Amino acid sequence: PAEEVAEWPRDARLARALATLSSEQREVVVLKHQSGMTFADVAVALEINPSTAATRYESALQKMRATVSPDSTTE
Repeated sequence: PAEEVAEWPRDARLARALATLSSEQREVVVLKHQSGMTFADVAVALEINPSTAATRYESALQKMRATVSPDSTTE
């Protein structure tokens, strides 16, 4: 469907952005977004401190934003 084709660039950009993350950052992002967990839930699942989960998440978002920013495209 046309709607799915229109979404494809965003999916590809998201996949590229996720690929730039460390495994620890990726785990937190996936648990937060796909599973809808809170930082406390993520911390329990990964056996880390909730503040560590939040820090990894914020670092991951910054890195992902830089990856998908229009200025970061390569030609």
